[in-house]
Amino acid sequence: MAKCDHTIRIFEGQDFESIRLQCRQENKLFDDSLFPAQVESLSNNYQNLIPSWRDITWNRPGEIVDDPQFIVNGIKRTDPNQGDLGNCWFIAAMSALTQNNLVLNRVIPPDQSFSKDWYGE
Repeated sequence: MAKCDHTIRIFEGQDFESIRLQCRQENKLFDDSLFPAQVESLSNNYQNLIPSWRDITWNRPGEIVDDPQFIVNGIKRTDPNQGDLGNCWFIAAMSALTQNNLVLNRVIPPDQSFSKDWYGE
């Protein structure tokens, strides 16, 4: 029987708490250099993109709605929505994560918000 490795792996040196602390200290919003706000981040095949995607405007949550919320009253398996991206494998994985809060919290750190003192706004 395989053993479960409980080690948290930092993706490309991106440690959530370190990034949050640095953004707070520098009073700046987080910009992800590994997932830049550009259409190429949505697909590795720019030529086959849905034409309207080429005109996408990238906004922060507070620019879209007045009171953005990340997770409210927990999360359930039916919350993730595929939308237009068409990546059903990602949605299936996210839905599976919602079944175990301990695992979910390792993938999506808890206590995130879009309040004024938050630096992913």
